[in-house]
Amino acid sequence: MPADDAAFKVTKKWTNAEATGAYLGKVRSSTVKGATAVYTFRGAKTALMAPRGPALGKVAVHVRSAKAAGGWTAFKKVKTIDLYAKKAKAKVLTTIGSYDPDLDRQVKLVVTGTRHKKSRSNKVSFDGLAVYGAPLATGKYELKLGPQPLQVVITESLQLTATIPGCLDQRVTWEVARVDRFGRWYTDASAGTISANGLYQAPALPTVKSSTVDPDSIRSYYVTVRAVANPAGPTIPRAIPVPPGPPPP
Repeated sequence: MPADDAAFKVTKKWTNAEATGAYLGKVRSSTVKGATAVYTFRGAKTALMAPRGPALGKVAVHVRSAKAAGGWTAFKKVKTIDLYAKKAKAKVLTTIGSYDPDLDRQVKLVVTGTRHKKSRSNKVSFDGLAVYGAPLATGKYELKLGPQPLQVVITESLQLTATIPGCLDQRVTWEVARVDRFGRWYTDASAGTISANGLYQAPALPTVKSSTVDPDSIRSYYVTVRAVANPAGPTIPRAIPVPPGPPPP
């Protein structure tokens, strides 16, 4: 969840500013001791994404849980994160904790007003929070697959891309499959191969949509991409036409 999202309930003085290398190009910052930012989530794990640098201070992280009868437990400090680093680094993830994904929780970030002895400032900046394994971790976002249209000639390769606009965690996993005339799915080498970065190597046999001579030659190929933050979320396999050669000029 980006730091400037309205879902963050902030108190005291925070500012949003553009920052090179930041997630979506922005961070939320404050130098006011006691300034807080609260976010409600449901997931198996959450992490703070924040920059590191020579002019950054410390942020305390508190967590509380929803009660079955209603209301919330008291906030409990789980850790203090020192954002100081000799050299600037962008989008550093620090795990906050692992949880029961079926229970609502709140994370509260608190500006401590303290800093590492070598830091030049107490300022706290953060890009957002990453939530993993949540039922709706990416449910309100759309997975976009490219390039369009999807097509690659037999035995050649095609670099696929996947983005989740507005989602903090952009990591995805890839899978390719071959479907026969009975609708059965095969995820072996007959479907081609795909790397962790989305590079698809097409198989040696082309797509065949129909055949009266040899029905068993009917085959099609599909790619499925899943968000790491929500692997059980809805996915839509996309067909990849694999012709025997390029179209005539």
